Amino acid sequence: MGVEFTIIQEKGYYLSKFIGKVTDKELLESYKNFFMDGGWIPGLNELADLSDLDSTELTSQGLEKLSDFIENKCKSFNVRPKSAVFAPRDLEFGLARMYEARANIFEDNRVFRDKQEAINWLSKYYLVFFLSIVLSIFFNFLSLTQGIFS
Repeated sequence: MGVEFTIIQEKGYYLSKFIGKVTDKELLESYKNFFMDGGWIPGLNELADLSDLDSTELTSQGLEKLSDFIENKCKSFNVRPKSAVFAPRDLEFGLARMYEARANIFEDNRVFRDKQEAINWLSKYYLVFFLSIVLSIFFNFLSLTQGIFS
C-alpha cells in the first residue's frame, strides 16, 4: 500500500504511517514525494508507525537508499531531526534497528516497541524545534533589516 504522511505541527513532528505491504521502491518514492512536494519542514521530527506494515518486501538495500536520500536532505538544510520509530513486531523492529544504525549519522533515531514511549521521547524535543524556527525567522529578519538600515 505505502506510507501516509501527516504533519502534526502543534507537536513538532510528522507521522509516517506504514500501511500494508511496502516495497523498497514504494518506500523511497513515498519519502521523495513528501520531501519534494513541500510537505516536509526542515528540522521537523518524525514519528514512524510500523504497526500496520507488512515488511516482507523490504530489503537492507532499500533501507540504505532511503537513508542516503534523507541524509542528503538533512545535510542540504543543515538540520539534525529526531526520528522515533514505533515497531511492535520483531521483524519490523529488526529492520528499524538496521536503519537506526545507519541513520544516527545524520539524525537522532530511536526504535520503540511502545508507541507512547516514542511520542514521549519526541515530545522532549518539541521546544528545540520551535526555538530553531523562531531563531531562523529572527536571523532572517535581521539580515533583511541590515540591508535596509545600513
